[in-house]
Amino acid sequence: MTISIKRRLLLFAFLYSFINPAVAGDATFVTMFGSDPGSPLAHGYSYGLPAESGATYTLRIPAADRKVREIFYDTVLTISNPEKIVQQVAASRAFDSVEACHEARNVILDKLAVGLSQSYTGQDEQWHRQSEDGSVVARAVCEKLRHYPRPVLHLLISMRP
Repeated sequence: MTISIKRRLLLFAFLYSFINPAVAGDATFVTMFGSDPGSPLAHGYSYGLPAESGATYTLRIPAADRKVREIFYDTVLTISNPEKIVQQVAASRAFDSVEACHEARNVILDKLAVGLSQSYTGQDEQWHRQSEDGSVVARAVCEKLRHYPRPVLHLLISMRP
């Protein structure tokens, strides 16, 4: 393939991402949290399968989005074995105060709204967002349990249970 044809294909893919909002939204969501449950593992994170694992395995990856990184240094992807389909994205962090936890939660909820366009419509009130087709759900919850020394923000983006 000549360089000219390769350049045209790359330009087409780039322009298509602006024309097709679904492609642009998915790329943004993957950039924010590391992956999109239900999608194949990004090529940049795929270094083969672990030597010993069950039906799933996990990868810890750094957060790329600046605002997400200020809250969660990294996220944990749960991936099906051997298909390499992302099942869920999770992250947790302790905060000094409940107020700081809620401020961070609001930032994360705003970011989730970019990738998951619909408010959650099911029975479980802890879920906040869902994909257009309802196959992916997400929540960001601040917990201050009695045995926790500090409030903890938990993020979970998952295939619908």
